[in-house]
Amino acid sequence: MAIHPRRKSDAARRANQIVRSRTVLVMLLLGIVTFAALFWRLYDLQIRQHAELQEKAISQQTRSAVVSASRGTIYDRNLNTLAISATAETVLVSPLDIEKSVESQKEEQAKAAQKAADKGQDYTPPVLRDQSYIARGLSRILGLEQGAIEERMEKTNSQYEILKKKTDQTISDEVRRFINGEIDPEGNEVPEKQRVKLRGVWLQPDSKRYYLYSSLASGVIGFVNGDGIGSVGLEVKYDDTLTGTAGYTISARNASGSELLYNYEQYYDAENGHSLVLTLDANVQLSLENGLENMLKKYDAKNGGTGIVMDVNTGAIIAMASYPNYDLNDYSTIFDAALQKKLDADLEKIDANRSTYESEKAYADARAKAINSAMQSQWRNKCIDSTYEPGSTFKPITLAAALEEGKVSKSSTFYCGGYTTVPGWSDRIWCSNHSGHGQQTLIEAVGHSCNPAFIKMGLSIGTETYYKYLKSFGLMDKTGIDMIGEVKGLFVDEDYFNSQVVSLASYSFGQTFNVTPIELIRAQAACINGGYLYEPYIVDQVLDEDGKYCGMVSRRNIIALRKRRIILVDHNEATQAVEGFDQAEILEIIDHHRIGSLETDGPVYFRNQPVGCTATIITQMYDENGMEIPPQIAGLLLAAILSDTLVFRSPTCTPLDEALAKRLAKIAGVDIDEFASEMFEAGEKLDGKTAEEVFLQDFKVFMCGDIRFGVAQGSY
Repeated sequence: MAIHPRRKSDAARRANQIVRSRTVLVMLLLGIVTFAALFWRLYDLQIRQHAELQEKAISQQTRSAVVSASRGTIYDRNLNTLAISATAETVLVSPLDIEKSVESQKEEQAKAAQKAADKGQDYTPPVLRDQSYIARGLSRILGLEQGAIEERMEKTNSQYEILKKKTDQTISDEVRRFINGEIDPEGNEVPEKQRVKLRGVWLQPDSKRYYLYSSLASGVIGFVNGDGIGSVGLEVKYDDTLTGTAGYTISARNASGSELLYNYEQYYDAENGHSLVLTLDANVQLSLENGLENMLKKYDAKNGGTGIVMDVNTGAIIAMASYPNYDLNDYSTIFDAALQKKLDADLEKIDANRSTYESEKAYADARAKAINSAMQSQWRNKCIDSTYEPGSTFKPITLAAALEEGKVSKSSTFYCGGYTTVPGWSDRIWCSNHSGHGQQTLIEAVGHSCNPAFIKMGLSIGTETYYKYLKSFGLMDKTGIDMIGEVKGLFVDEDYFNSQVVSLASYSFGQTFNVTPIELIRAQAACINGGYLYEPYIVDQVLDEDGKYCGMVSRRNIIALRKRRIILVDHNEATQAVEGFDQAEILEIIDHHRIGSLETDGPVYFRNQPVGCTATIITQMYDENGMEIPPQIAGLLLAAILSDTLVFRSPTCTPLDEALAKRLAKIAGVDIDEFASEMFEAGEKLDGKTAEEVFLQDFKVFMCGDIRFGVAQGSY
């Protein structure tokens, strides 16, 4: 009898199906929730935190270092170097790498000690090259406090701590020897087998600014600060031009933080800065400074002095000096003894009143302010940032205005009784000579610098016209010189000036108003250059790294443009002259041909003789100037005469040509017949020449009225 398994009831089957369905649903829901959580986490890591995590990864896997661009050089007008940047290096430490290195050394020493103990041997650990060891050595080399270096090394999350910037080559080499383990912290030589290279200390290429003439033109050039940024003078005015663009090195590191091989390194070149060519002449600058210094010592000028040399026809500054000055290589040291004495007195006074300050910070601020004031005083360029009452140096302006207006002439006369008076002012206005100069001509009055005479000139011009001249001479505005810190003069307003004549009288001999030295010299230049008011400038050219001119051409470049200067020899026909002669300045013409169609802009030296060759005239000029003719030059002149006269057979040949040719042959040490034969034989060779080249070999174009024709000649 067959036995059938017991079947579950329908209710049981339905219950199981429900359980399975619910289980699948729960698993599906859990899967969805889990997937959603993972998706959100991935989104958070890869999208939201992408930039932050990428930055951390790059920081952990790479090390980057800045490569400083070399700052441009500053030259004088003759390309003498005034300021230059030379190779230097910055000393850096990585506290993180040093910490890892110390831990690694300790682990190795512990393992070595255990290994020795297991063998029953004694173990002497090597010197631990820890933070103290490194700080001790760098302190000695760099001249820094050991404690300060150790404090920097406590920043163990940092890999880039600068200890000292712009160290020169000698110090850098000593640091390098210490890093390589060649010397110990005290500078003693380490045996070669015991040398261990330090980790976490390295040198980074940099540059350091040097001023080759120390204090020369210090008020003009200025200096860069410890970060290599322009702070004063042209160094700050043209900082963007001089600076260039820094480069970078990026190197990959492994898990332990060690740098990988060079093929994992990327180097981005620095772009060096442009150089400046100034209008200054170092020799003139030196003479000006020496003269100014001697004058200040002689007359004990309390407020220093200024001096400017300017090209009146362009506005170019040839020299500019301001005293007191300072050493550009040591700009934080007071250079002038009088200024240092004043600073010492100010600091002594502050120290004596220390107890009166509200806090130590207020006391320290007072000292810092006094020191900064002294520094700023020596860094100033008084030629552009200070005003003064010009006095008699202003009288040429009054004279120029009076001459221009036709109020005076060379025949004018002036009486000086020692003083004069003007309406609206009860006091006498005295002349420097209280006894008076008596009756004087214009030239004598100017030579005497006579105040009453100049007052008379000023009053004859009138207030309104005189004030217009002040404006026309540029005295009411800044000159626009390409330097930092220029100020303008101090004058009464026009309405007040025109309301009375007292101001006009005092202005006429340079009193009761202020100008800057640069304003005054520009105005004075206009008095003698035909009335042109130029904008003073001190940077003439900007050169790129290869020494090529770059930048914009300004009005002053066009004004100062000098044409190429040429002497035309043997050709005074425009059609036969060298290409581009019409754009050049012709200085002289020497020829033996007819006078042709050439025109010049101005008078020139012109020498034309009826001889067979221009070389004959050149030979005469050697003799006339007592100059000996070198053998090579004699040979060239002889060849020209023989060619032009066809060895004395041409109808244009003269006895003078033949006589001088024989003397030239003697100087050159040649026989005329043999020399002529070889010369013409060489000229007759047509090998490798085209028909056009043969035809044009001696081809000349002539003009006869409106007819233009050419002549070619040859002997073959």
